[in-house]
Amino acid sequence: MARWPYGYCPDCGGSLDIFCQITSTHALCPHCGAHHYRDPKTGAGVLIEDAGRLLLVRRAVDPRRGTWHVPSGFVDYGESPQDAARREVLEETGLQVELDNLFRVLAYTDDERGAGIFILFKAHITGGAPVAADDVDKVGFFSPQELPPTEALAFKNTRLIVAAWRQAQQES
Repeated sequence: MARWPYGYCPDCGGSLDIFCQITSTHALCPHCGAHHYRDPKTGAGVLIEDAGRLLLVRRAVDPRRGTWHVPSGFVDYGESPQDAARREVLEETGLQVELDNLFRVLAYTDDERGAGIFILFKAHITGGAPVAADDVDKVGFFSPQELPPTEALAFKNTRLIVAAWRQAQQES
């Protein structure tokens, strides 16, 4: 039987039956008939360049405390990915940004908090000053030659993002 994060129905409190299908697993409450799915979390982040340097933040919290990542976080209920991306940059770096375009949409499964979808935008700074805040302890701009080593990057998607940015810098 598939592992489920809880054994009761969040709607009525009844015990759940777990159904494993060919492509997914979900829970069904035999008491109230509610279906429950474990949907992926949605994260939003921002790729910010300034004078040929990439902005990264160092995580001050687990998971992956002490590793580098692009400014990002989870999308809150009722919030658009665009608003979440701008909010996370402001919370983590003190910078205000304008989103330029969608850069990538990536799936991830290497986060201890669960699987998810990561939406990454390109943006440029419109105000503020870089300062580490919220759940980061350092903010840095890195040229392609100064980037942290691969093992110091937080997630698989961080490594993919940084590699794509580095390649684009070399081609331009």
